[in-house]
Amino acid sequence: MRIIWFVGLMAACGGKDVAIYGGEDGGPGDGVVEDNSCTDDSECQSWEICEVSACIDGDRDNSFSEATNFGQTEDGVSGYINIPNDVDHWRYTASGGEFIRASIDPHEARVEGEPEADLKLTVYAPDGSVLTSADDYPNGGSVGNYDSVIYAYMAYAGDYIFKIEDVNADFGGVAWGGQEYSYTLRMYDWINFTRDRDSTLDAPILFGAEEDGGLTMTPNSWSAVGVLIEEEGDVDYIALNFADGNVEEADEDGVPYGWYGGEFTVDGLLDLSGSDATPLVTFHDPDDLVASSLEGVGPDGSLKYPALREGSWVLALTDANGGGGPNHWYAVLLNAEHRGDNYPWESESNDTVTAANAIELVEARNSNDKLFATGTIQGQVDSPGDIDHFSIMVPETIAGTTEDVTDPSQWVVLCMTSSNQGSAIAPSITVTDAEGSLLSDGEGETIETIEANPDSDPNLNVENIIITPGETLTIAVDAGPDTLGGPDEWYKLRAFVASFPVSTYADGGYACP
Repeated sequence: MRIIWFVGLMAACGGKDVAIYGGEDGGPGDGVVEDNSCTDDSECQSWEICEVSACIDGDRDNSFSEATNFGQTEDGVSGYINIPNDVDHWRYTASGGEFIRASIDPHEARVEGEPEADLKLTVYAPDGSVLTSADDYPNGGSVGNYDSVIYAYMAYAGDYIFKIEDVNADFGGVAWGGQEYSYTLRMYDWINFTRDRDSTLDAPILFGAEEDGGLTMTPNSWSAVGVLIEEEGDVDYIALNFADGNVEEADEDGVPYGWYGGEFTVDGLLDLSGSDATPLVTFHDPDDLVASSLEGVGPDGSLKYPALREGSWVLALTDANGGGGPNHWYAVLLNAEHRGDNYPWESESNDTVTAANAIELVEARNSNDKLFATGTIQGQVDSPGDIDHFSIMVPETIAGTTEDVTDPSQWVVLCMTSSNQGSAIAPSITVTDAEGSLLSDGEGETIETIEANPDSDPNLNVENIIITPGETLTIAVDAGPDTLGGPDEWYKLRAFVASFPVSTYADGGYACP
């Protein structure tokens, strides 16, 4: 008697059954038989569509006209980058006057061997123009909990399109897609918004609990505020509370850092395409004095202030051109660090060469295993006409040669930031050797005073001064005779001493503070 084995194993595939049958005498038979047929998309898996009566990877939201409707929900809406270069479109119908935050959560589980998720979110206004976009955080930086985040103001009623696309290929990676490349899009109203909130420097807007005295800052934690300049010349004032009790970290001796000597950062939206505003942000200290002020925060850079202390501070937000109206909007993204994460400060009095502060240089190796040393220090004009002095020196062991420089040498790079981050000054520097002589640029020309450019980034840099190994240099920082010793007169200076010629700043050879 022949025994015929029959195994009725059923599994889901494309919304259909899969039957696996054994052959006679326990043989494999005809293998897997899949019924992947369909009559519409509902019979396919969520990452598939029905085409020519069969389920295939894909979706229907590949253009503005095919966009899928969605609304503000806590759970968000989910989708897939179904195939490489797939672009998804979602439609939100706004009533106008909505300031929103939207984010993309990456897929929960990454399949071994698959690339990382890298999704870009772009929002289009009802007229088809770009409102804003972000790949990662809206200031152009990274964000830990989400793939991308945007803030935007929907000034006008109508349909806004949210476009989601994989951008791995834009950065040298491989475009990919499939059922593993899932995401969740969330969008909701952002309550920290200045619209319809009258304020002055003495009576700023108090976001959060009123008893907290304003938006409470905690170290290394981002806060966002939406800004609408409703009328020409309007200024919105926001209170920020820097309380030492909110800084839990302590130094190596167990002494809490507090906010003294910490650094404050105001970023903005890198893509402000859909706004008519040019952000102008001014930071006032607890005495109502200007500590930092910068135009173009977001598209053109970040405001910094490196000398915090405990107290109530105020941000003044307006349009740099004095404009205002229903589409004069932007967002400020706020962060602060305690002094343990900040650069060291000068020690006064360092007004003479003999009293120069030594910049601590830390040795390291570049990607080619060549030695260099670098250090950073911050300074402030503490009295009118103040001139600060610093010295740098590294051991003779950090030295090298080139085809053109046959004697062991060191290459020095200096760079300074100040007004490009909101300071009121852009100091010049003079560099001298141990005998007080001006240095050579390596081509036989004497390096005189190096002037800063208030409008450049960095404000000042000098590259590849060639010196004898182990030589001590003195750097004099002069902000000019018209300084007042105010809180907004500060700078950051970084020095590199290398055993090789350093690539230029423009070519990414080094970073400035």
